Amino acid sequence: MEPNSQQTAELAAPVDRALVVADWSLDPAGVVAALQARYARHRSEFALLVPASLHGIAWAGDPNASRPCAERRLGELRLLSERSGVRVGMARVGDPETVPAVLEALEDWPAEQILLFGRRRRSPFPRALSLAGRIERSASIPVDWITHTAAAAPAGHRPHAALRCVPTPPAAA
Repeated sequence: MEPNSQQTAELAAPVDRALVVADWSLDPAGVVAALQARYARHRSEFALLVPASLHGIAWAGDPNASRPCAERRLGELRLLSERSGVRVGMARVGDPETVPAVLEALEDWPAEQILLFGRRRRSPFPRALSLAGRIERSASIPVDWITHTAAAAPAGHRPHAALRCVPTPPAAA
């Protein structure tokens, strides 16, 4: 059966490209579910960027301390994306500073929009001073802030334990 002209036009429609910026402390299943909902509506192609950001007082220490957690989260996001049929054109761990990480990713993978996944915060700052506002000004493309919940802390740990990067010990041989 040959597709009718409406189906052909739908298949040939331009795919919009969105850069997904997801903090490594977020639940990857929720991020992918949100992408899947968008993909079903817009047939989008995504690039995944997980900045190796440090949280809390950790920023004063080793700037690469959260890199293992960002790499682990990126792997989980890629796997879940593949399983759910979400098209991923690029995936990378970025600089601990989110704005430069976004600009570097956009140099390699131009996007029409940025989807910024972050935890809900009560901020006294107007949008212009927020992370979304700073990225929007620097990249000159629209940014959608998508509030999301942090990954659950393991049982018996403090509520903010999910915000601490604990590298996975090497597997025994």
